[in-house]
Amino acid sequence: MKPNVFVPLIFLFLLSTAQAATVTKTTITQTSVTPTSAPAGTMFKFAADLSNPLPSGYKIKITFGKGFTEMVGANQSYSLSRAIYTTGKQNYKIAIMNSKNVTAGVAKSGSYTVTSAAPINHAPTLALIKAETSADYKHRLHRHAKCKRCRCKFKRNHHELGRQFRT
Repeated sequence: MKPNVFVPLIFLFLLSTAQAATVTKTTITQTSVTPTSAPAGTMFKFAADLSNPLPSGYKIKITFGKGFTEMVGANQSYSLSRAIYTTGKQNYKIAIMNSKNVTAGVAKSGSYTVTSAAPINHAPTLALIKAETSADYKHRLHRHAKCKRCRCKFKRNHHELGRQFRT
């Protein structure tokens, strides 16, 4: 029987292709938040940079302690902007999640500070109104007044003044 040289050659070929197809693991290289300290209600931008593009089915998510929120981005840069109202020192964690929402690799953490919102000081404004003191204004005021004695539509004190002042 002849020895089969073909089998060891195939084995060597498969071994060399397997080494060339090694998978590079994607990791979070850097996280940041801008600004690091601001008053309540300010938009904070959270960013994450990756070592390689994300594999299919994986997502970058951030948590502020109450569940994960997906970050948007492409290639190796992801971010999320959010207005923060809770004051004090706050923490966040950014992680790579697989399709089953399980953390794949090491999550990166960071912190930022939210100060109480500064009260807005508005200068008082005055609006001056010119009062009408003309004789015409006084006439209109008294013309529409009712009689004190009988509450009729006639002018005040028409009982004492006589019938010439009735309208």
